[in-house]
Amino acid sequence: VSTQSTGGHQVIMDLEAFHLQTAQLRWAGHYDAVEQCVEHCMNTTAHGFRPLSQLKLLEVKFDRSLLTGDRELTKHALAYAEELEKEVAPRNAVMGAAKGLSRWWSGTAVSAEEHVKAAVYSQTLTMKAMLLIQTGSRVAGFVALGKAQSAFNRLPDPSTLAPDEFSTSLVTGTKLFGSGAFRVLMSYLPQRLIGFLELVGYSSDRVEGHQMLVECVEHDNYFSDVGRAFLVLNHLLEARFAFGNNSTAEGHVQSALDICNELTDKWPSNPMAFWLKSQIYRLNGELDEAIECMAHVRDCVSELADHGHPLSRLDKEIGWSNFVALRWEEAQDALMGVATCNDEENMLRLWGLMMCLLSTWMLGREEQRTELCGMVESAAVHNDMDGNMKRKLLVIRGRSSGELACCEFLFHMNRFTSTMPSEWQEQVMGMIDKASGAAISPTERLVASTMRTALLLCSKDPANHNQALALAEELLGSDDIRHLDKEDNWVLPNLHFLAATSLLNMNRPQQALAHLDAIRKFSGYVYEGMVSFNLKNATDFAHSLLG
Repeated sequence: VSTQSTGGHQVIMDLEAFHLQTAQLRWAGHYDAVEQCVEHCMNTTAHGFRPLSQLKLLEVKFDRSLLTGDRELTKHALAYAEELEKEVAPRNAVMGAAKGLSRWWSGTAVSAEEHVKAAVYSQTLTMKAMLLIQTGSRVAGFVALGKAQSAFNRLPDPSTLAPDEFSTSLVTGTKLFGSGAFRVLMSYLPQRLIGFLELVGYSSDRVEGHQMLVECVEHDNYFSDVGRAFLVLNHLLEARFAFGNNSTAEGHVQSALDICNELTDKWPSNPMAFWLKSQIYRLNGELDEAIECMAHVRDCVSELADHGHPLSRLDKEIGWSNFVALRWEEAQDALMGVATCNDEENMLRLWGLMMCLLSTWMLGREEQRTELCGMVESAAVHNDMDGNMKRKLLVIRGRSSGELACCEFLFHMNRFTSTMPSEWQEQVMGMIDKASGAAISPTERLVASTMRTALLLCSKDPANHNQALALAEELLGSDDIRHLDKEDNWVLPNLHFLAATSLLNMNRPQQALAHLDAIRKFSGYVYEGMVSFNLKNATDFAHSLLG
């Protein structure tokens, strides 16, 4: 870090150099070095701005929490975020007005330090919100996100700030990324959430948000790489909801990969960038590449393992990548430790139990499967996803075949897509055929047929989409519908969605909307949040076709 002597014993920190060096260390995955740099500067220099140093420490704690999936580290990061929030939060309205009047009277402007402090506040709120959601405090997390967006929006217009100053660059990047990311994210959320979120400060505009992110990247500031990562996510979401237009979807996926390649070329040891790249490959059906990227992510965080931190989240991601590839042995090997660790701090246990149980089933290891089935009831629930996972596990472990159970889980996790290789689709269709033959109840027959409908929609052959629509409508009118078990009522809204997807692929939006409207009559079913997300964006697409 560059410093300069003031003629005495005091040394003044160059904040821009400090900011850039710690950012580079973080992006290179050197978390220990970030902490050492911050500690050195806080102990040996009169930098005059403690919150920026604390933000750097929070970023490291946040990354460790995300990469490990350890509840203790998550709670520690959350506690640190809450303390930092108190330190940098704006004062109450009365004090703020009095301070503003004093500035007006004296003719002084807001200091650069106060601008930076405001930028730190908005970033702190964002990380606090994400940590809250991880620990299951969903409402508190969304409220914190609303406060964060308000804080981003309140940051001053860069044109009003002094040019060529560190504070201007930091505030500009913070505002462009934060406001842009929130505007994009909000535009995809289900309607039932938007009403509540708008009350706590959210606003949405996908086009404006995307443009702000592009400006953030072009501005070439501290947030440029984070902006690139969010543009990747935006392209992936656009690809997911490009109904009936394979070329558009493929274009968005390629754009996502091109941007992500810029990140991995620039930061070859950054775990987050390669994790994101693995997601792109997995979503695009390039499963060998996805697994290879996740193995590299694990190599990038060796210092976490050296410190004895668990890597449950990365083990889960490696196991999940193998599970999607239908490689049961490799999935079990990656996940058995996650599944059997009954430590309360293990927030990935239910993921591990689900995939290990199904993998051992497919491998014919009945003793292991029975043992894993017996662990489900005692597994702790940490968040909404865990709640859905446990609810599903309690049902799926009683299916008549492992093939049906595996296909069902893959379906719920949105893995039935047109990007999956033809060999994969053939193997899964074989599993569905076997599950149909082994079905022992009307519910199981209906579940297997729903899986068949979804897989037909993966095909690039329009004839299969016609067949999928006919099958979905046949199932919705069948006698088996009346015999659905209560915990399997998810079949009905999902069949309506599959029918709507078929119709959107055929450019028949009015008929699709009838099925989408029917979904709104159902509630309380497992993985309802995922269906609501798909419902909102499919409805938007249908209306766009109608003009």
